[in-house]
Amino acid sequence: MPSKNFHESRVRSRLLLIGLLAVSVIFISRGTFGGRGGDEGRMAVICRYYGLSPEVIEQTITLLMEESIAELPGIEELSASSEFSESRIDLKLSPSTNPDDFLLELRERVDRSYAFISKTSPAIQKPVIVTSGRQQNAVFSVSFSKDTESSLSLRPFIENEVKPSYARIGGLGEINVTGGAMLEVHVKVDPDRASTAGFGSSDIASIIQSANLYQSEGELDDGRMRIPVTMEARLKTLEAIRDLPIGRAMKLGSIADINYAWREPEDVSRLQGTERVSLHVKSSSPRLISISAQLRKETEKWEEKGFNADIIFDQGRELEKSFRRIAAALLLGMLLSGSSLVLFGTEGRRILLLSAGQPVLLITTLGLLSAAEIPFDHFLLAGIAIGTGMVLDCALLLTESINRRGHGGLREISPALISSTLSTLLALLPVFPLNREIPGILPLVLSLAIMLGLSLILSMVFIPAFYHPEPSLASSFRRPLLDRLKAGILRRSRRNPRLSLILYAAILSAGIICLASTPIKLDEVLKNPVIFAHLELAEGESLRSSDSKIRVLAEALGRGPGVEMVQSTSRRSGGDLSLRFNPDKIKREEVLKFMRAAGREVPGGFLYIPEGRGRDSLQLEVALTGPDQNRLKNIAREALGELLHHDWALEGVLHFKDDPPALYYLPDRKALSNAGLYPAEPAQFLRWNLQGPVADKWQADRRERDIRVMAEDSPFLSLDDLKALTIAGRGGTGLYRLDQLGSFIHTTETSRINRLNRQRSVSFTAVCRKSDPARLNELIWAELDKLPLPPGYAFIPSARLMEKQEFYRKLWRRFALTVVLIFFLLSIERESLSQAGIILLPLPLILAFPVIILRISGQSIGSEAILGLILLSGMGINNGILILDRLPPKSSGWIGIKSAVEDRFNGLFLTTVTTITGILPLLFTGEEFFIGLGTVIASGLIGSFLVSLFIFPGLLLIFRSKGRPSTSAPPASVSELPGGHPVLLFKSGMKPLN
Repeated sequence: MPSKNFHESRVRSRLLLIGLLAVSVIFISRGTFGGRGGDEGRMAVICRYYGLSPEVIEQTITLLMEESIAELPGIEELSASSEFSESRIDLKLSPSTNPDDFLLELRERVDRSYAFISKTSPAIQKPVIVTSGRQQNAVFSVSFSKDTESSLSLRPFIENEVKPSYARIGGLGEINVTGGAMLEVHVKVDPDRASTAGFGSSDIASIIQSANLYQSEGELDDGRMRIPVTMEARLKTLEAIRDLPIGRAMKLGSIADINYAWREPEDVSRLQGTERVSLHVKSSSPRLISISAQLRKETEKWEEKGFNADIIFDQGRELEKSFRRIAAALLLGMLLSGSSLVLFGTEGRRILLLSAGQPVLLITTLGLLSAAEIPFDHFLLAGIAIGTGMVLDCALLLTESINRRGHGGLREISPALISSTLSTLLALLPVFPLNREIPGILPLVLSLAIMLGLSLILSMVFIPAFYHPEPSLASSFRRPLLDRLKAGILRRSRRNPRLSLILYAAILSAGIICLASTPIKLDEVLKNPVIFAHLELAEGESLRSSDSKIRVLAEALGRGPGVEMVQSTSRRSGGDLSLRFNPDKIKREEVLKFMRAAGREVPGGFLYIPEGRGRDSLQLEVALTGPDQNRLKNIAREALGELLHHDWALEGVLHFKDDPPALYYLPDRKALSNAGLYPAEPAQFLRWNLQGPVADKWQADRRERDIRVMAEDSPFLSLDDLKALTIAGRGGTGLYRLDQLGSFIHTTETSRINRLNRQRSVSFTAVCRKSDPARLNELIWAELDKLPLPPGYAFIPSARLMEKQEFYRKLWRRFALTVVLIFFLLSIERESLSQAGIILLPLPLILAFPVIILRISGQSIGSEAILGLILLSGMGINNGILILDRLPPKSSGWIGIKSAVEDRFNGLFLTTVTTITGILPLLFTGEEFFIGLGTVIASGLIGSFLVSLFIFPGLLLIFRSKGRPSTSAPPASVSELPGGHPVLLFKSGMKPLN
């Protein structure tokens, strides 16, 4: 028995299909779920030293750490901040830097710097390296309480037990705990007894440090091996601290009360007005959906142990909801595209085969993506949803060709199918490197590319084996309608081909005008139903005062329409709020407006919402660097004031405040000499009474606690109380009041020192009317250039704005590159520059359609719109490829053009309908990015179909007949029957032949 070709063997085809599906299902079962995380390539080094001012923190920690870290290669931007008790250095890595390798080198540098600093400052906390940025919001926040414990006593357990359990989950960045207080050891010294014994607080701190040792001393080398030698003299219990000898027959416990106590709270966390302890998780992992599931599972474990845990925000859950909406849109798109086949198809077997092909392609695509270890997320499903209707194109055109020419139609249609598919894939190629700018774009483009490639391969392999045309009664009802439509369109194109040029010029002009007048937007790709805000209060305002104001604001926000939950964290001089709302009850813009109105009611406060004023505004941040902090602030105020004089500037935000009040103690050296004292002794005495310095760190019960030396008096002191404090002089000279040994003067002191590129810096934001960012940037810099700057000072544009501007320029360059690549592909494939040019001729009009739609609907052009235009540059020209492919090479007249359009009309119509119906459900997902992307592609495909019928035939008639004898008018012997089918009529006396 003669062997059959592969495409003619149903048995081989079925076995191959079953095997392909089985392998795909196996890989899908191993797939993971992911989602967009935070900014990748960001790290931070955080180091705390309690009790030090920002100036001292900068000199003691920040500058040393910064100098060591800055030498590492691969850093794109380095910024730092020094504030009371904390130093933070933020790093942004260059795209080419491997984060894992960099982390190893960074940890080595940080450990080396810490070892050096801790020699002179033993109370410094060990630095922490986190993989997240300061400006990055938490992706998961949960608030804890327990019926049997107060929030104050709950904090240590959350820090020491709960937080580490979350930290064991892979892919997390910084984990912050807010609310409550930490347990530490307070050595409360009795001033009178200490003075009588001749001890000051610095003496007591030194005694504790000398007795509580654990340090490496070197190595013992006995000739056979080297053995490390460590001094281990740590204090094990509180009783051991009390029994410390401080003099002849005197113990520390005789002059001090030593017990566990709560550290003064650094912040207050509230949920719906009730004090809680909250845990905030940051992450840059792309597998956020699966990480979120693990975080929720960990939270449930603690609930089972008796904790009340309320999840404030879960970005992974929001992404999961988005995932489900996109999945529903995908399935609905498959259903709609299949339904369109029923409405416009030709026969039942064809409809069944094409409809069955969609799930096969879906399973195979997911299997390949799983094999490549790409997590399933909403971007991946969106790419599949966009391709749901497109994947039917090859099968539709192939079955249409088989209907006309039998299995010979495979050879006839194959070149056009390969050419159109390669053009679309070529348009996707330049988008792949944009994954850093648009996290998630890689799975979207990759899934779409795989579906298109598989669609071509599987259609050419399986369609000939499974499809045999069969006449259907349904076709007689539907073809006449389409035949009349295409006949009317072609008749108009033939009668007035110049009208095509007029329409071409009109649509192109409208598109250019709309593109020039439509603003660019810099919005985030995805928005969640949570708004983050920061309340700025006067510098120096206490935690108690800040908490009372933020509590009132949170209660007001909680009464807003559609508001589900308000969580607040109060700190000195301000705090943070996160508000969760129901997007089904209230729009985001309305919530923002309500929040700003409530923020204006806070006395002496300013509510800063990073999202700006909504869609009508754009935020541009500017940094200023220089050596002097006060001068930086004055120049920044002046610069922002100049910008606000213009009508395009709506408001300004200074990212710094007036320096808080401060007291400086100026000792009288003569009075100190008479008392037998040096300046260090009253200085230590002040620290002892005002804050209680951290003398050392103590390891007990496998936990690290601070040992704080402090006075018995209340920390709340007036200036008169401070002046009246007495210190014992040396050599029995008596007791001296502080105001006898010196004087206090009022001044101000910076509460935070920021550094950018190893220089001191301040920044401000100009909120401007929505416009082109590049144009706004030019206006702002034109004003800033007018300001004279002292030597050593410079304005630096916002990194985010520059990144966004460069991103949009990159997108446009990618678009130009895509068109050039497609032109080269078509020229090489057809061996004709003119034919490639003719195919690309309608492209500007196709791209003009979505631009006009965006302008009419009042939308801005964002990354999703430009991305859609790039994809359209490959998808939109497919109709021209298919029409030109059917045009006889030697025919330049109307007969050949008309025949080619008629031959392809049904296929073009069906592919346009199925692709648009597959994309249509994306427009109702509620996701702004996918709505914009779907709108651009759908409107562009409609434009492509209309241009192919109304304008492209006229352009072909004009450009292909240019320079040749005109054959556009039919000879006298040619006529047309109703329906547009040409018939040749012979001279009189002869019958017509069909």
